Amino acid sequence: MRYLFVYQDFVASVEELLAELSVTDIQVISVKKGESSPSTAVLSCLPEAGGVCAVIQVDRKYRKSLGAVEVEQVFKQFRRNDQVLRQWLVPIPAREQARCPPTEAFEAAVADCGWLMLADDALARADEVSPIRWDFVGRAAQLLRRLALGEQLGPMRQWQANHGIHFAPNGQVHFSYSLPKGPQIQPVYWHLTEGRSTTAEGASRIYFDLRSVEGVAHVLVFYVGPHPEDGGYQASFENAKWCSAPPGVH
Repeated sequence: MRYLFVYQDFVASVEELLAELSVTDIQVISVKKGESSPSTAVLSCLPEAGGVCAVIQVDRKYRKSLGAVEVEQVFKQFRRNDQVLRQWLVPIPAREQARCPPTEAFEAAVADCGWLMLADDALARADEVSPIRWDFVGRAAQLLRRLALGEQLGPMRQWQANHGIHFAPNGQVHFSYSLPKGPQIQPVYWHLTEGRSTTAEGASRIYFDLRSVEGVAHVLVFYVGPHPEDGGYQASFENAKWCSAPPGVH
Protein backbone atom coordinates (compact mmCIF):
# COMPACT_ATOMS: atom_id res chain seq x y z
CA MET A 1 0.00 0.00 0.00
CA ARG A 2 1.18 3.49 -0.89
CA TYR A 3 -0.09 6.70 0.68
CA LEU A 4 -1.06 10.06 -0.76
CA PHE A 5 -1.38 12.92 1.72
CA VAL A 6 -3.55 15.62 0.19
CA TYR A 7 -4.65 19.04 1.39
CA GLN A 8 -8.35 18.83 2.21
CA ASP A 9 -9.58 21.00 -0.67
CA PHE A 10 -8.25 18.59 -3.31
CA VAL A 11 -9.19 15.19 -1.87
CA ALA A 12 -12.26 14.76 -4.07
CA SER A 13 -10.35 15.73 -7.22
CA VAL A 14 -7.51 13.36 -6.36
CA GLU A 15 -9.92 10.49 -5.76
CA GLU A 16 -11.54 11.19 -9.15
CA LEU A 17 -8.09 11.04 -10.76
CA LEU A 18 -7.31 7.73 -9.05
CA ALA A 19 -10.57 6.29 -10.35
CA GLU A 20 -9.81 7.56 -13.85
CA LEU A 21 -6.39 5.86 -13.77
CA SER A 22 -7.76 2.68 -12.11
CA VAL A 23 -5.30 3.01 -9.22
CA THR A 24 -6.24 0.76 -6.31
CA ASP A 25 -3.08 0.48 -4.22
CA ILE A 26 -3.05 4.05 -2.85
CA GLN A 27 -4.73 5.26 0.32
CA VAL A 28 -5.65 8.95 0.24
CA ILE A 29 -5.26 10.77 3.55
CA SER A 30 -6.80 14.21 3.95
CA VAL A 31 -4.67 16.90 5.60
CA LYS A 32 -6.76 19.59 7.26
CA LYS A 33 -6.05 23.28 7.13
CA GLY A 34 -3.47 24.26 9.75
CA GLU A 35 -2.60 20.66 10.59
CA SER A 36 1.12 20.38 11.35
CA SER A 37 1.28 16.65 12.05
CA PRO A 38 -0.82 13.53 11.44
CA SER A 39 -3.47 12.65 13.98
CA THR A 40 -3.07 9.62 16.21
CA ALA A 41 -5.65 7.81 14.09
CA VAL A 42 -3.66 8.45 10.91
CA LEU A 43 -0.37 7.40 12.49
CA SER A 44 -1.93 4.15 13.66
CA CYS A 45 -2.77 3.32 10.04
CA LEU A 46 0.80 3.76 8.84
CA PRO A 47 3.07 0.68 8.84
CA GLU A 48 5.76 0.67 11.52
CA ALA A 49 8.15 -0.89 9.03
CA GLY A 50 7.77 2.13 6.79
CA GLY A 51 6.28 2.67 3.38
CA VAL A 52 6.22 5.24 0.60
CA CYS A 53 4.03 8.24 -0.01
CA ALA A 54 3.60 11.44 -1.97
CA VAL A 55 2.17 14.70 -0.67
CA ILE A 56 0.13 17.41 -2.36
CA GLN A 57 0.17 20.92 -0.88
CA VAL A 58 1.27 19.68 2.53
CA ASP A 59 3.73 21.77 4.54
CA ARG A 60 7.22 20.68 5.51
CA LYS A 61 6.51 20.31 9.22
CA TYR A 62 3.75 17.81 8.51
CA ARG A 63 5.96 15.87 6.10
CA LYS A 64 8.73 15.58 8.68
CA SER A 65 6.32 13.97 11.17
CA LEU A 66 5.48 10.95 9.01
CA GLY A 67 7.91 8.67 10.81
CA ALA A 68 9.23 5.75 8.81
CA VAL A 69 7.14 6.54 5.73
CA GLU A 70 9.37 7.79 2.93
CA VAL A 71 8.17 10.84 1.00
CA GLU A 72 8.98 10.06 -2.63
CA GLN A 73 7.38 13.09 -4.27
CA VAL A 74 6.32 16.55 -3.09
CA PHE A 75 3.78 18.42 -5.19
CA LYS A 76 3.39 22.09 -4.32
CA GLN A 77 0.11 22.28 -6.23
CA PHE A 78 -2.47 19.80 -7.44
CA ARG A 79 -2.61 19.73 -11.22
CA ARG A 80 -4.74 17.02 -12.77
CA ASN A 81 -2.49 16.76 -15.83
CA ASP A 82 0.83 16.86 -13.93
CA GLN A 83 2.80 14.10 -15.68
CA VAL A 84 5.11 13.53 -12.71
CA LEU A 85 2.09 12.97 -10.47
CA ARG A 86 0.48 10.64 -12.99
CA GLN A 87 3.68 8.64 -13.40
CA TRP A 88 3.97 8.28 -9.63
CA LEU A 89 0.37 7.13 -9.40
CA VAL A 90 0.84 4.63 -12.25
CA PRO A 91 4.55 3.67 -12.27
CA ILE A 92 6.07 2.73 -15.60
CA PRO A 93 6.89 -1.01 -15.59
CA ALA A 94 10.57 -1.52 -14.81
CA ARG A 95 11.27 -3.05 -18.21
CA GLU A 96 9.97 0.09 -19.92
CA GLN A 97 11.94 2.59 -17.87
CA ALA A 98 15.02 4.26 -19.29
CA ARG A 99 17.96 2.33 -17.91
CA CYS A 100 20.69 4.81 -18.81
CA PRO A 101 21.48 7.23 -15.97
CA PRO A 102 21.97 10.89 -16.97
CA THR A 103 25.75 10.76 -16.49
CA GLU A 104 26.04 7.83 -18.89
CA ALA A 105 23.71 9.52 -21.39
CA PHE A 106 25.91 12.61 -21.63
CA GLU A 107 29.17 10.70 -21.54
CA ALA A 108 27.91 8.68 -24.50
CA ALA A 109 26.82 11.84 -26.32
CA VAL A 110 30.24 13.49 -26.04
CA ALA A 111 32.29 10.33 -26.62
CA ASP A 112 32.53 10.82 -30.39
CA CYS A 113 31.55 14.47 -30.62
CA GLY A 114 34.32 16.90 -29.73
CA TRP A 115 32.06 19.89 -30.43
CA LEU A 116 29.78 19.01 -27.50
CA MET A 117 31.71 20.19 -24.46
CA LEU A 118 30.90 19.55 -20.80
CA ALA A 119 31.96 22.00 -18.10
CA ASP A 120 34.32 20.46 -15.56
CA ASP A 121 31.53 19.76 -13.05
CA ALA A 122 28.56 19.69 -15.43
CA LEU A 123 27.58 16.16 -14.38
CA ALA A 124 28.27 16.47 -10.65
CA ARG A 125 24.56 16.30 -9.82
CA ALA A 126 23.25 14.64 -12.97
CA ASP A 127 22.27 11.34 -11.39
CA GLU A 128 20.24 13.11 -8.70
CA VAL A 129 17.55 13.57 -11.35
CA SER A 130 14.47 11.45 -10.71
CA PRO A 131 14.45 8.24 -12.84
CA ILE A 132 11.18 9.38 -14.40
CA ARG A 133 13.25 12.14 -16.09
CA TRP A 134 16.03 9.90 -17.40
CA ASP A 135 14.33 9.50 -20.76
CA PHE A 136 14.14 13.29 -21.11
CA VAL A 137 17.82 13.72 -20.22
CA GLY A 138 18.85 11.03 -22.69
CA ARG A 139 16.84 12.62 -25.51
CA ALA A 140 18.18 16.08 -24.62
CA ALA A 141 21.77 14.80 -24.69
CA GLN A 142 21.26 13.41 -28.18
CA LEU A 143 19.56 16.60 -29.37
CA LEU A 144 22.48 18.73 -28.17
CA ARG A 145 24.88 16.28 -29.85
CA ARG A 146 23.02 16.74 -33.13
CA LEU A 147 23.22 20.52 -32.68
CA ALA A 148 26.96 20.30 -32.02
CA LEU A 149 27.44 18.20 -35.17
CA GLY A 150 25.92 21.02 -37.19
CA GLU A 151 22.48 19.57 -37.86
CA GLN A 152 19.82 22.17 -38.62
CA LEU A 153 17.26 21.62 -35.85
CA GLY A 154 15.12 24.69 -36.44
CA PRO A 155 14.45 27.55 -33.99
CA MET A 156 15.00 26.51 -30.39
CA ARG A 157 11.63 27.95 -29.40
CA GLN A 158 10.08 25.28 -31.62
CA TRP A 159 12.06 22.34 -30.22
CA GLN A 160 9.13 21.27 -28.05
CA ALA A 161 6.88 20.87 -31.07
CA ASN A 162 9.53 19.46 -33.41
CA HIS A 163 11.70 17.35 -31.09
CA GLY A 164 9.74 16.92 -27.85
CA ILE A 165 12.27 18.92 -25.80
CA HIS A 166 11.28 22.21 -24.18
CA PHE A 167 13.74 25.11 -24.55
CA ALA A 168 13.57 28.07 -22.17
CA PRO A 169 15.55 31.24 -23.01
CA ASN A 170 15.40 32.79 -19.54
CA GLY A 171 14.66 32.12 -15.89
CA GLN A 172 16.06 32.66 -12.39
CA VAL A 173 19.30 30.72 -12.93
CA HIS A 174 22.22 31.79 -15.10
CA PHE A 175 25.78 30.71 -15.83
CA SER A 176 28.90 32.73 -16.62
CA TYR A 177 32.11 31.37 -18.11
CA SER A 178 35.31 32.30 -19.93
CA LEU A 179 36.76 30.98 -23.17
CA PRO A 180 40.34 30.77 -24.48
CA LYS A 181 41.62 34.17 -25.60
CA GLY A 182 38.27 35.71 -24.83
CA PRO A 183 36.59 37.87 -22.17
CA GLN A 184 34.11 36.71 -19.56
CA ILE A 185 30.85 35.79 -21.31
CA GLN A 186 27.67 37.57 -20.26
CA PRO A 187 25.38 35.40 -18.11
CA VAL A 188 23.58 32.68 -20.08
CA TYR A 189 20.05 31.60 -19.16
CA TRP A 190 19.37 29.05 -21.89
CA HIS A 191 18.18 25.69 -20.65
CA LEU A 192 16.24 22.57 -21.55
CA THR A 193 13.58 21.68 -19.06
CA GLU A 194 11.06 19.06 -18.03
CA GLY A 195 8.97 19.16 -14.86
CA ARG A 196 7.24 22.06 -13.13
CA SER A 197 5.58 22.50 -9.71
CA THR A 198 7.25 19.38 -8.35
CA THR A 199 10.39 18.46 -6.39
CA ALA A 200 13.81 19.70 -7.50
CA GLU A 201 14.71 16.14 -8.50
CA GLY A 202 11.56 15.85 -10.60
CA ALA A 203 12.23 19.19 -12.31
CA SER A 204 15.30 18.38 -14.39
CA ARG A 205 17.31 21.17 -16.02
CA ILE A 206 20.13 21.29 -18.58
CA TYR A 207 21.90 24.64 -18.97
CA PHE A 208 23.87 25.22 -22.16
CA ASP A 209 25.11 27.66 -24.77
CA LEU A 210 26.09 27.63 -28.45
CA ARG A 211 29.30 29.56 -28.91
CA SER A 212 32.20 29.97 -31.34
CA VAL A 213 35.53 29.02 -29.76
CA GLU A 214 38.50 30.20 -31.82
CA GLY A 215 36.29 30.26 -34.89
CA VAL A 216 34.63 26.86 -34.43
CA ALA A 217 31.08 26.41 -33.10
CA HIS A 218 30.74 24.36 -29.92
CA VAL A 219 27.77 23.44 -27.75
CA LEU A 220 28.72 24.07 -24.13
CA VAL A 221 26.88 22.26 -21.34
CA PHE A 222 27.18 23.92 -17.93
CA TYR A 223 24.88 21.83 -15.77
CA VAL A 224 22.78 18.68 -15.88
CA GLY A 225 20.70 17.85 -12.83
CA PRO A 226 17.74 18.72 -10.64
CA HIS A 227 16.45 22.29 -10.58
CA PRO A 228 19.27 24.32 -8.98
CA GLU A 229 18.75 27.11 -6.47
CA ASP A 230 18.01 30.45 -8.10
CA GLY A 231 21.07 32.61 -8.71
CA GLY A 232 24.26 32.91 -10.72
CA TYR A 233 26.86 30.18 -11.21
CA GLN A 234 30.35 30.03 -12.71
CA ALA A 235 31.22 27.29 -15.20
CA SER A 236 34.80 26.19 -15.79
CA PHE A 237 36.23 24.55 -18.91
CA GLU A 238 39.82 24.18 -17.72
CA ASN A 239 39.96 20.56 -18.89
CA ALA A 240 38.39 21.21 -22.28
CA LYS A 241 40.06 20.19 -25.52
CA TRP A 242 38.54 22.42 -28.17
CA CYS A 243 38.10 21.33 -31.77
CA SER A 244 40.11 23.33 -34.30
CA ALA A 245 37.84 22.55 -37.24
CA PRO A 246 34.06 22.19 -37.67
CA PRO A 247 32.36 18.79 -38.15
CA GLY A 248 33.18 17.18 -41.49
CA VAL A 249 36.38 19.17 -41.99
CA HIS A 250 39.70 17.37 -41.49
